[in-house]
Amino acid sequence: MMPSDWRGRRDAEAARALEAELSLLRKHAGFTPSRLVKAPILLHMLGGSDQTFEVHRERFISAIRSLRDPEPELLMAIFRLTPQTADLARVDQRRALYGTTIERGTDTVANQERPALEHLRSQLITGWYPKSPLSVRVPESHNGAVFESVTIRTIVKDGLWHETQEHYRLFAAFDEADYLAISSSFPGRVIADGDFTARLKRISDSYTHQFWHKTPMRRGRFYDLRFRVVPDSDAGEAVRLTEASRAFHEPTRHANFEVSFLGERPQTIWSFDRLTYFERPGEFSAGRRLTPRRQTVSADYYELYGGLFHGIAWQW
Repeated sequence: MMPSDWRGRRDAEAARALEAELSLLRKHAGFTPSRLVKAPILLHMLGGSDQTFEVHRERFISAIRSLRDPEPELLMAIFRLTPQTADLARVDQRRALYGTTIERGTDTVANQERPALEHLRSQLITGWYPKSPLSVRVPESHNGAVFESVTIRTIVKDGLWHETQEHYRLFAAFDEADYLAISSSFPGRVIADGDFTARLKRISDSYTHQFWHKTPMRRGRFYDLRFRVVPDSDAGEAVRLTEASRAFHEPTRHANFEVSFLGERPQTIWSFDRLTYFERPGEFSAGRRLTPRRQTVSADYYELYGGLFHGIAWQW
């Protein structure tokens, strides 16, 4: 049985994804300091909280201006970034003003926003715009991928692994790829959701899950990979976990790990980041201690890359 607030937390996680942040940010007062701080993924992609709002605004405009016409003028107006829209505190007012410049109604303007926001999302995630602060760019020549967000939810019941739920929002920087591969160090039965099907392939002491999309994935498109992993009844002994971690080999803008402990709880729980396979999970540090809230602990990470491990560990 899952914790009573499990679904609520999953909904909260979804609300933090860049797609939702951009959609919310265009409404009401638009792109303002007080509203930007409530969009943590976008804030990080624009340089983080150490930068001034003026720098964030300049970079955001740079990303918008990198799009093809007429999308820049549309988004500049919608996000309240032009002198003409500075005094318009509602998005419907800004739509109406922009509509007069193209001789279209507000419904037409609203319909044009969706693809424009999708293209802006691509630019922000990949860093393909002049003033991008992102330190890790997509290696175009190697046909990489970029993960907008990754969520990994693990349920541990009386010390034993019960289930893991994973969700990957990815931008394809490759063309015609048939599948994605995710490896695990212990066996499990994968239940894929949506447009992907899973195939298991064992390589030495590890298990690789290949996720095949219903059609070959195309460059420039977003995909949602969702799946559950449950214990394999044929694997023998139950798995007693001491960590939930993942190594990230592709640029990943945001990753959230969450572990729920049902029944027996560990004595010590901590988060770790940027460790090699042999270093993980590191040693407990008081500064990284995690305290369960309603049976659950959570950790967020940004700008993951290079095959290093991030996650949550515990001692019984």
